[in-house]
Amino acid sequence: MAAVPGGRYTSPMMRFRIFAALLAGYALLGWIAPGAAAPAGADACRCTAVEEACLLDGNAAAIFVARVQSMADAKDGRREAALQVLERLAGAASGTLAVRTRAAGDVKDGDCGVDFQVGETWLVYARRASDGTLQTSRCAGTVLAATAAEKVTSLRQEALLGQGTVLRIAAYTADSAAARSAMVDLHSDDGRIQRLQTNPEGYLVLQGMRAGTHRIVTGVEEIAATLSGMGCFSTQIAVAPPPPVPAEIP
Repeated sequence: MAAVPGGRYTSPMMRFRIFAALLAGYALLGWIAPGAAAPAGADACRCTAVEEACLLDGNAAAIFVARVQSMADAKDGRREAALQVLERLAGAASGTLAVRTRAAGDVKDGDCGVDFQVGETWLVYARRASDGTLQTSRCAGTVLAATAAEKVTSLRQEALLGQGTVLRIAAYTADSAAARSAMVDLHSDDGRIQRLQTNPEGYLVLQGMRAGTHRIVTGVEEIAATLSGMGCFSTQIAVAPPPPVPAEIP
């Protein structure tokens, strides 16, 4: 799943500016392929920039090729597909997984359902929702495997390289300002804790993050980032404002 901050201290305009800045950075680094195509049905589904290849790969909890075994109605109003994993490409995926999606044609907040049909084979990008379920949509990158041979080959090569996910964190304060030189704790799923400091622009960029769920913690907010072990993952987090500078005594 993609991590979403609590957002107690940031305005919609500030979130837009941070997101625009992140996309600009990806373009400069070559993470966004020129002319990259959106997933099938993107125009109708109003998919946003999160459909770019690097973010798709990094935001998924698991990426795999699977055959649809059955479909059923889920309690939350979505459809639940029983997917037999044929090939794991990233993250934890094996056996038969239950993955939820909106009903085909059901569009809400730009999230379009996948029209899974029993017997079909799909390249699936599954994200971990806050309730623990695996979910997917056309905007997440899920496509029929027959139309994605080149992408599957690319994912296989990236998995062999084992370079990990690029994790980019934007820190901000209560007044929506960039948190320069702020302290952020990164709790890895193997128990390690690293105390890190943002740069003068309020960012942290960490290379080679392995797959798993990592917690990003400040004194104000905590975020869980589930990484696939490839691509790139971006989030933002609130931090406490710096202490006031004491006035000089004349």
